[in-house]
This record gives sequence, C-alpha cells and structure tokens, in this order.
Amino acid sequence: GSVRCSEPLPYFSMIAAMTASCGIVTDSGGLQKEALLLGVPCRTLRDRTEWPETLAGGWNVLVPEPEQLAAAVLRPRPPGAPPRPYGDGRAAIRAVAELARGSLAESAARCKSGSSITTPLRPTRRPVRGITILAACLPSRGTR
Repeated sequence: GSVRCSEPLPYFSMIAAMTASCGIVTDSGGLQKEALLLGVPCRTLRDRTEWPETLAGGWNVLVPEPEQLAAAVLRPRPPGAPPRPYGDGRAAIRAVAELARGSLAESAARCKSGSSITTPLRPTRRPVRGITILAACLPSRGTR
C-alpha cells in the first residue's frame, strides 16, 4: 500500500479521495463521520471523539499516542457493513414518495400562503409550508 498526504481538498474531491482509499488517518471530526458514511475505516489521532457512534464495530479507532499509529493503520478492515446511525440515506426518496402519494401535497395545497406542488415532482428549493425540498428526485439509473 501507499500513504498519501494531502492539503485540504474541495468537498467533492475529498469524498472521491476517501472513497478510493482503503483507510483514513485524520484528526478531523467531520472526516470521522464522512469515513463511516462511506464505509472507509478511520484512524483518528485523538484520545476522544465528539462522534462516539463512529467507534461502533471498529470503523473508527482512536489513536491518542503517535507511537500507536502504525499498529492502528495495520488493523484489518472491520467485517461486515458499517453501522448506519444516521439513517439509510434514502430520506429524500421517501419524502418524495409521500408527496407523490398526495397526503402532503393536499396539505400544502390548502396552505394559506398559496404554495402548491405540481406533478410530476421536479427538484426544487421552493418552500412548501415551511419545508424546503432540497433533493426531490434523483435521476433514474436503471433499476433499483
């Protein structure tokens, strides 16, 4: 294997680099969460974390002392899938399905502000009764 050190990257470049790696070494709180969400083992150069859920199953390992880093990096990948403490990543899809079924669409149509939802749903940033839909529909890529 090899080790790559990097200056800070733009967000999407960082995600691409993390996805392509077999492990992350960081002292960043945010990268601990991103690594877990991407299913990439993480070694965190700290003695504690503000994200203790990332420690489940060994997906994030705290390395409080520099002399412990080599052993932490050589640990095998945790077995199985990483835990999903933040949900399954499909909340927007479920919200859109509910809107398409009409129960929320009917409520929004009755809203005094005059907001309405048209079908078919399109990605929008228009507020609907205090809720902003940021990702209404994902483009279809074959069958799911």
